[in-house]
Amino acid sequence: MTNPASRVGALFIAFACGWPVAAHAQSRFGGPTDFVDPSGLPCGGASRARELGIQVPRGMQDYPRPKVGVYVSNAKELIAALNVTTPQTIVLASGVFDRPVNHPAPSYPYTGTPPTPTFVTARAGHTVVAEQVGLTRLKFGISVPGIASGFTLRGVVFDIDHELDGVPDSQNWFEPRTWFTSAVLIWGGASNVTIEDVRVLGNQRLHQGIRALSVEGLQLHRVAVYGVRRFGLLIGNGSGTAVPVVTRPVIEDVVVDGVSDPAYEDYIAPLGSWYFGQQLHGIMLATPCDLRRVRVRRVAHSAIALGNTVVPMEGALLEDIDVDAVNLSNYTLGTGVYFERQQLSPRLRRFCVGPDVDRGVHIEWGHAATSSATAEQHCNNPLLVPVPSDDVQIDDGLVLASRHGVYVGGWTRGTRIRSVHFENAWWAAVGAHDNMKTGGTNTATDNLTFGPMNGCHYTLDNGNVVPPQCIPGLPTPSEIPIPYPCSPTWAAP
Repeated sequence: MTNPASRVGALFIAFACGWPVAAHAQSRFGGPTDFVDPSGLPCGGASRARELGIQVPRGMQDYPRPKVGVYVSNAKELIAALNVTTPQTIVLASGVFDRPVNHPAPSYPYTGTPPTPTFVTARAGHTVVAEQVGLTRLKFGISVPGIASGFTLRGVVFDIDHELDGVPDSQNWFEPRTWFTSAVLIWGGASNVTIEDVRVLGNQRLHQGIRALSVEGLQLHRVAVYGVRRFGLLIGNGSGTAVPVVTRPVIEDVVVDGVSDPAYEDYIAPLGSWYFGQQLHGIMLATPCDLRRVRVRRVAHSAIALGNTVVPMEGALLEDIDVDAVNLSNYTLGTGVYFERQQLSPRLRRFCVGPDVDRGVHIEWGHAATSSATAEQHCNNPLLVPVPSDDVQIDDGLVLASRHGVYVGGWTRGTRIRSVHFENAWWAAVGAHDNMKTGGTNTATDNLTFGPMNGCHYTLDNGNVVPPQCIPGLPTPSEIPIPYPCSPTWAAP
C-alpha cells in the first residue's frame, strides 16, 4: 500500500492511466484549452480492461450554429437575456465573458462582510448555446432556480478563478465568511435541466463543478470538471425528506480530474476520520441515477460515492466506469467506488479500478449492526441509525487496487460479485465481514479470477485486522436476500 504520508507531491504529478494530462501554467489539473484526452484506453490499456469492453467517455460534440435566437457578446447582454421571463434561445459569442463585478484579489477568510458572489440567474427555461462549441468562456457561474425548469446549457467553458464568481449554496463552515460555490447550481425544484458539452475549470478555487439540489429529469452529457476543491459533480440534496423523482437523472460521458483541498484536510483531521467521507469526492450521488461512461482521476477521497445516509437510495446504475489515482489525501485511504449504507440494489457493471487506489470497491457496514432493533424498526424510526445496504451487484470488472479489491461491511445483505479479476491487493481481494446481524456472511461470488497479489483471495476478517486470516472461498450465503423493508413495493431493476 502507498504510504499516505508520501503523497505530498501527488498534486503536481500527472498520473497517466492511458490518457495524457497536458501541463498548463494556469492550473495543475489542465488548462483552459489543454483538456485531458477522454479517448485513452481504460486503466492504462490493461488487456483485461479491453476485454471487458469498457466504453470511454465521449468528448465535446460539435453542432451547427443556431440560426435563431438572441445573440449576446458580454455578461451585461447575457444577464438581460436571462432575465426575460419567456423561454428563448440565447446564442453566446465566442470569446471571454468576464465577470459582471470585479472582486478583490483572492484572499480568505474575509475579515469583514464577505463580498456578494458574482453569478447570473436564469429567469425562465432558456436554451443557452455557445456560438461554437468550446469557444465561449464564462468567468462566472449560472444559477438555475425552479422558475427556470427546462433550462438547457450547451457548448460553454467555465473558467472560474475566484470562489466568489461561482454560485453559492451555503455558508462555508471551514472558511468563515465565505461560501460553497459551483459553476452551475440547480435548485428550488428546477426540473428537466440539460447540460451538454460543458467544461468546468475550477482553478483550485471553485468548490464544486456542478451541484444539482433538484434532480427531476436532469440530463448531463459530455461534461468535464477540472481542479475543484470538494466535488466534481454533486447530485441530489441528501435531505431527510425523500423527494419522489418520476424521471431519474441520466449522467453520461463524464471526466473529473482533480478534486482536493489540502488546507481543508489539515483543518478537519483533528475532528475525526468521519469528516473525510463527507466531501472530497469526484462524483457524489445522493439520489439514484444512471451513470455511464465515466473517468475519474486525481481525487482525494473517493472517485465515485453513493451516499444518501438519511433516506434509502434505490437502484443506482453505474456502467463503464474507469477510475485511478485516488490518492491526493495525506490522511485517508483512497477508494474507487464507495457505497455508503442504505443502498438498495445498486448495479456496478463493466468497470476498472487502477493500481493507484487503495480500496477498489467499498460497501459501508450497516451501522445498525450494533443495535438490537430490527431492520423494520430502523426504517420506521428515523431516530435509529440507518440500516445497511441490500442486493449490491458488482459485475464484469478489473480491480488493481493496492489494499483490497472489494470489501463488504457488516450486516450488508445479498451482495453478489461476479466475473471480476483482482491483482495487487496486499490485504485481500475480497473481504466479507459479519454480513448478517447474527454473524456469518451473505455475500455470493462467481467466476472470480486472481493475478499476482500478496494478500488473501478471500477473508472474513474485519478490514482493520492486519494481516487477515485467509480462507479458500466465502461460505455459501446463509440468508436469502429479502425485500428492502424500507420500501415494501420494491422490485429489482
